[in-house]
Amino acid sequence: MHIALIVPGCFTENYGGAERQAELLARAMAAQGARVTIVAPCRLSDSAEVETDFGVSVTMRLRDYPNFGGRRMGSTLAWTARVFAWVRRRTDIDAVYVFHARLHALPGLVSRMALGKPLFIKLGGGGEVGDFKALESKKGGYGRLIARLIRAHADGFVANSREIVADLKGYGVPDDKIIEISNGVQAPTRDVFERLQAARTGRRFLYTGRIEPDKNVPVLVEALALCLARGCVAELTIVGAGSDLRTVAERASSLGIAEFVHLPGRQDDVQPYLTQNDFFLSASQAEGQSNSLLEAMAHGLIPVVAEASGVRDLVADGERGFVATTADPAELSRLMQRVMTLPEAGRGVMAAKAHRYIAGQFGIDEVARRTLEVMSTRVAASQND
Repeated sequence: MHIALIVPGCFTENYGGAERQAELLARAMAAQGARVTIVAPCRLSDSAEVETDFGVSVTMRLRDYPNFGGRRMGSTLAWTARVFAWVRRRTDIDAVYVFHARLHALPGLVSRMALGKPLFIKLGGGGEVGDFKALESKKGGYGRLIARLIRAHADGFVANSREIVADLKGYGVPDDKIIEISNGVQAPTRDVFERLQAARTGRRFLYTGRIEPDKNVPVLVEALALCLARGCVAELTIVGAGSDLRTVAERASSLGIAEFVHLPGRQDDVQPYLTQNDFFLSASQAEGQSNSLLEAMAHGLIPVVAEASGVRDLVADGERGFVATTADPAELSRLMQRVMTLPEAGRGVMAAKAHRYIAGQFGIDEVARRTLEVMSTRVAASQND
């Protein structure tokens, strides 16, 4: 089976949760016999088609990312035309799988309507930050039209949280089009986890991911400052890049805690940070099902996170971590202090529960198997229609 996997941005420029999950899933599906071609827009890199360990990576250079629309609709239309032409030439493509129902999904929609290529959409968020809400907010009404066409023509919608399932049902999407499959993660073995746990100190917090306004990363710095003001001994490492990175650094400096906030920038491999920290901290409320949270819990980092779509599917509050009801620095700092003051044995139990739950329920190999099973069945059905 050959799947064209369309993502919002190319890995070298925009390696966020969707891109990370796409790469993991592509490798896992390839290991199970599928061929995957990841298709991505880029702004800085040249267009290219490169062989990879999972299949092929195709990048198409544009003036702007296609999701912007509006005055930059030219890039959206160029992206749609170029990807559609590519799919039409590639007669061996069995299905198109798009991560997120945003404007970059248009080539998949056109391919479904014009060529009959089965189309699957993985929603990127729920509630107020849901994909369809974002589309429908576009001025001029075109976003509403595209959202309706996607809901009418897609063969299936992959939902990785209960909130996204509820959203889809609220839009009238039939139950047989809603495919409940979580994100996946490569979890360390039990022996590796125990070695990591033995080296933990109980004072190091970690955030990994995009540093953009919707992720509320400056809030983490403010929460740390409140903890330190209460006499806690703590430090925070923020791994990632984005438009809010300068704001984060300035906030740490203005609060006088720059020496306790580490900003290594974007890292292709976050594994060392997952093994050298104790807790995972996030104030993001723009999530579908957070890949960073999954990876952190799999490595035994106890999460202290704000309420967001998919969070309570992973974090049982007080059992596998702590959930703040809002992205409020004061509430997050209280939970940070609470987790740091747990007895060492109590932290160990909570970390072990987090690791076991994620390793047992969210392995990327099982996610790939289920994804291929669903797509193969539906592609076969469409060919028999």
